Amino acid sequence: MLTRRGVSILSSTLGLVAASTLAFDGVFSTVALFVLSILGIESILYINSSRRLHTVKVEVKSLARRAFVGDDILLTIEFTNPGPTLGPLLAIEKIPYGFKIDAPNDFWIESLSKGETKTVEYNLKALQMGNWKVGNTELIITDRFGMFKTSRSIQSHSEIQVYPSMRVGEEILRGRVHIGMRPLKRSTVSTSHGSEFSGIREYYPGDDYRQVAWKAMAKSPMRLPKTKEQEYEQSLNVTLVILNTDTTGEGEIGGRKLDAAAELAIVLAHLAVKTGGEFQVVYSSYGAVDRTDGSPLEIASRLCNLSPDPNLDLDSMINSAITASKPRSLILLVLDSPYPRTVDPMILRRAIIKYQFLHALILDTTSFIKYDGEDVRVTQASEIIGNWELGHLEALLTQLASGGISAQICSQSMLVIRALDAFSRSSLVLET
Repeated sequence: MLTRRGVSILSSTLGLVAASTLAFDGVFSTVALFVLSILGIESILYINSSRRLHTVKVEVKSLARRAFVGDDILLTIEFTNPGPTLGPLLAIEKIPYGFKIDAPNDFWIESLSKGETKTVEYNLKALQMGNWKVGNTELIITDRFGMFKTSRSIQSHSEIQVYPSMRVGEEILRGRVHIGMRPLKRSTVSTSHGSEFSGIREYYPGDDYRQVAWKAMAKSPMRLPKTKEQEYEQSLNVTLVILNTDTTGEGEIGGRKLDAAAELAIVLAHLAVKTGGEFQVVYSSYGAVDRTDGSPLEIASRLCNLSPDPNLDLDSMINSAITASKPRSLILLVLDSPYPRTVDPMILRRAIIKYQFLHALILDTTSFIKYDGEDVRVTQASEIIGNWELGHLEALLTQLASGGISAQICSQSMLVIRALDAFSRSSLVLET
């Protein structure tokens, strides 16, 4: 294929030949014919090389087949030429949507001799959960002057499964006191001096002064009170219902509504392990209700492929949550209902039965979609749309409250915090 540069070079050369011929200038004619002969030889070499482009072997190697959001993955690509010398080659790596690369994703191979192998290494950072194919490459061969080019797309079979981050759940649970949330109910049975305890945490008003860890407090640079952390008196079973409708795919890379819901699931799975309770997630997959439970890692491996489902059936989801939930349990509902969508409170109310507590977490779309730019009109329009959306969500909140449904509007940064607060309040409600 002739490039734009090739069109310019050939047009200029032919123009020089035509001008020298019309002017009967021997020097110009000689120079023009010399340049034209060089271009002709280079074209012949290019044609021979382009015919052998398909013989180049490309092998993608990765030490990781599984990773977590935020991990760096080393990727190695080897180019081997079994035939005569080729070059120059331009290799362009097709970076998957859920990754980013700090270095340029294209590089030149000046020449590739017979039997020679060139190796290129670079790091990919995982940004979003999912199954991703890595190593898809486009090879472009050109001549020395860049007049012609031939491309070949190479599809890779190397896949990397990216799980939601596991670190977020541990960090949030470890710092739950600092985010303004009351501690979850703990054992009120006093223990003798020197008895075992699960760990040390910051002191919270109302804690038993007899459980203050004086030695840990003395070692603290700020001399802040420390409290021995006892095991939970009783576990609380939790069912998380993710209504992954078609709008839950909204948001930036790694910051979609679905990513926030998966992060919440990991946090609750960590909490279930800590308290000894049972935890499960209910979601929709191709119109059918699916359910998963187990350890945080097992849940992460199942939810990494969670995707928006336009065929979600709300009735089936609620019925499945009711069936899966045990007595003295909490049902958390992640609900995405941007304008103009509404939800029938009576469908959700079926989940409120004796010894169960239902709490809906309504996602605030305005916190997931960012409008960046210097255009004042765009900024003003985004503010109007945002206010309209918040008004719609507040009306939905009132509608759910009229049906006896406990609910909160949750921004992207507050979703996990609101869920943990609901966990704390439900533990008190279910005990009464």
